[in-house]
Amino acid sequence: MKRNRDQIPGDPVKMSFVKKTFFILLSIFLVIVVALSVGEVLVRFLNPQAYLFPRWEYSARYGSVFPSDTTIISECPGRWKFVYTTNKYGCRGELPPLDQGKEKGNIVVLGDSFTFGQGVNDGEEYSAILKEALDDRFNIINIACPGWGLTQQLRLYHDIGRRYHPEAVILQYSAND
Repeated sequence: MKRNRDQIPGDPVKMSFVKKTFFILLSIFLVIVVALSVGEVLVRFLNPQAYLFPRWEYSARYGSVFPSDTTIISECPGRWKFVYTTNKYGCRGELPPLDQGKEKGNIVVLGDSFTFGQGVNDGEEYSAILKEALDDRFNIINIACPGWGLTQQLRLYHDIGRRYHPEAVILQYSAND
């Protein structure tokens, strides 16, 4: 901007309406960006997001499955942490050899996240507690997977569970299955 010869040095320069509007909008934008950034940092520290690692894998036969032979950690930092160990089928618990059912009877447990034991550590899922309650007289084969419906559970039973020639099958499902 040009100064008039009549203007006294040190006096503020008058800005046009367009420039004033631009600077006001820029200031508002910067205040909003800073406020949102501070809010994001506060939320991350005060209410951290839960995460699951490693994440789900895709199976053309079953849909979402956990990776096989893996230790999975589900955690919300500072609040809770659960460790899941999967077997070769991506399910939870130890798998006895197929021919071991002759010594002990086999019980196959099918289901969704409740049967899988999502939200509890290894050894705390109800199939592990059932094995303890039966004084280790039966092999408990937990082939449950979170998020599965009845179709996937029955398909897995026909693919894997029936090879164990179970004496009993426990099928647990929820209203959302």
